[in-house]
Amino acid sequence: MTSSELYGFLHEDAFTSARQADDARSRMAAFAERWDFRLTKVYAEVGGNASSAFEQLREAVNEHGVPVVVHSAAHLAPYGDVRTILNELEEPSGLPVMASEAY
Repeated sequence: MTSSELYGFLHEDAFTSARQADDARSRMAAFAERWDFRLTKVYAEVGGNASSAFEQLREAVNEHGVPVVVHSAAHLAPYGDVRTILNELEEPSGLPVMASEAY
């Protein structure tokens, strides 16, 4: 069986150290492997209210229809209504946005 691609997203300001962010990346990769996905890219927002990584994620999801894993839904909160964002990210792949911290 071949694994499907999965994109990751995290907002590094949600962590108190670089080590926590690295641990979150590792947990997302382990989550992907456990559920037979390949975490092919992690989009990481760094600093303030910038949204370049989030916008890149949106564009990639819309273009490629790849599902998304986040550390937790809180990482999406800086970009607007979380339910609206989840719907937007879920539509292209037909799969829910997954939270690695929930498993």
